[in-house]
Amino acid sequence: MKKRGGGAIVHTWSIWALQAIGATPSSAYSAANAGVHALVHNLALELAGDKIRINAVARAFVETPLDSTFMTKEQVQKTLPTSTLFIH
Repeated sequence: MKKRGGGAIVHTWSIWALQAIGATPSSAYSAANAGVHALVHNLALELAGDKIRINAVARAFVETPLDSTFMTKEQVQKTLPTSTLFIH
């Protein structure tokens, strides 16, 4: 990208990096996503001079059949409204 004169990189991460969800055992998942969040911020600063844009799309909690493996239906319904998008 440096040789071409610029470009763009898009990462995906979860808002659980910034917002704890008490209904799930998500500390390791949240920590990993916090690393992605920090990486995006740092790469954006490091590569801006080379015209390389770094962005991230943060996904919120989405109800899926997998939820029932670690949450009750009531916990899912309680968690859905708390999944808000953080914009930085």
